[in-house]
Amino acid sequence: MCSSDLVRRYGASVPYLLPAQKIFGASFVKLYREWRAALEERYHAQAQRIEAEGLTPLTFLTPEDETCGTPSWSPDGSQVIWACSSPKVGTRTFLADKDGANAKVVLHDKGGRLFAWRSDGKAVAFSTTHTVNLYSVLEDVYLYDIAADDLDALTSGDRARDPSFSPDGSKMLVVTNERQDNQLAVLTVDQQLRPITHDTDHTQFGTPRWSPDGKLIATSVWKDGMRDLWLYLPDGTPWRRLTADVAIDREPTWSPDGKWLYFTSDRSGVPTIYAVELATEHVWRVVNVLTGAWGPAPHPDGKRLDRKSTRLNSSHLVISYAVFCLK
Repeated sequence: MCSSDLVRRYGASVPYLLPAQKIFGASFVKLYREWRAALEERYHAQAQRIEAEGLTPLTFLTPEDETCGTPSWSPDGSQVIWACSSPKVGTRTFLADKDGANAKVVLHDKGGRLFAWRSDGKAVAFSTTHTVNLYSVLEDVYLYDIAADDLDALTSGDRARDPSFSPDGSKMLVVTNERQDNQLAVLTVDQQLRPITHDTDHTQFGTPRWSPDGKLIATSVWKDGMRDLWLYLPDGTPWRRLTADVAIDREPTWSPDGKWLYFTSDRSGVPTIYAVELATEHVWRVVNVLTGAWGPAPHPDGKRLDRKSTRLNSSHLVISYAVFCLK
């Protein structure tokens, strides 16, 4: 027997009674308890394996009662920006000293899932959703001028996201979406979008990032049922595939010297931070935590790493997100 038999028997009579015993040989209550026990056994064993390898020491920069993430260091490493949201106060963007001290709210009701600093350190770009023509919720790119405390929309209704400044700050790389097809596009200072890819096979791009020398673009690509890391040339030509496996590899971020890519992957069963050396394609795990870590943001000095992590509070399955720093 299978689920289709359950549907046929369930809809064959009135009143509608769930014939679990006849179909599966046990009540739904019993099946649920067995399923829950199996999950508890599975994840208890997984937690033991993770702890046996040694947990990464972390310093949390944000409170437990808010959902925070998308950390990004300023080019000189003196400041860090992130966004938080909570049911009580909504979404806010914070700017703080490099150690998380003196955090202040710089944007209310606005917060990107990814921040990109301009090379002069005076402005950051991010993408967020907003309502267009009353009924559509679309994503667009914004620029926040820190000194002027001014927020400008760089796109309008373009379904643009994941901005990344070129090293010289002259242009910006974004991902656009139309009819389920993603494209990499360049946004110029006159706010014109120019696609550099022309895919029609539903390829999905995520978090493209210029290399420090501007010669390559690292991006996460979903194609043929797999999400892997790729390197593209600035003209949009696929140049090199870095990973090819069933793991979900995303959020590539360059090391300051351009020799490594930090990224998020679930290849160990728990999403966490890995790094791949471009010269050898050797992959190793950077962070080992019980409940997951993602969104790597290397410090410009190459010695620290910010990212988003989950925390398990006491004995309750109440998970909050936080930005933390690895020294």
